[in-house]
Amino acid sequence: MKCYQLIHDPMSWIRTGSKTSNPCFYFQNENGRKLPEWVSLVFPDKLKTLNSYYNQIRTSSDYFKRIQAGPFLTLILDDLKLKSQNRLRPNHKIKFWSGFDTTILKLLYTMKETQPSLDKAEELLETDYNGALMIELHLIKNEYYIK
Repeated sequence: MKCYQLIHDPMSWIRTGSKTSNPCFYFQNENGRKLPEWVSLVFPDKLKTLNSYYNQIRTSSDYFKRIQAGPFLTLILDDLKLKSQNRLRPNHKIKFWSGFDTTILKLLYTMKETQPSLDKAEELLETDYNGALMIELHLIKNEYYIK
């Protein structure tokens, strides 16, 4: 479904359960496009809160964390371990991965020790569609640390 269809037919977002509608509103708004009147009822505040709840629920248990962020986090940790043992081949000084804003949120919620309460929207994490997460391996006094 295209952004145009989602924005001009409010029920299409509900019918499809599309996760692309929220970015569509942001893209349209940031590019100076006029949004339909009905959008002001939910955008940006209510939709932002709903999206935050949705992302938190997707990592609300250890099982969901393993499914949502486990493979990517395992890849990162395996590379950090190999690097600390000087066994990473090729031995990169820096490595980049790219993903979506939802990938970053899944990693943040998975690495967070406690989950925020659903009753407290201000505790919910969020990121823009152009967000970044940096994980660094440091050697300090012959000990490796992850920052």
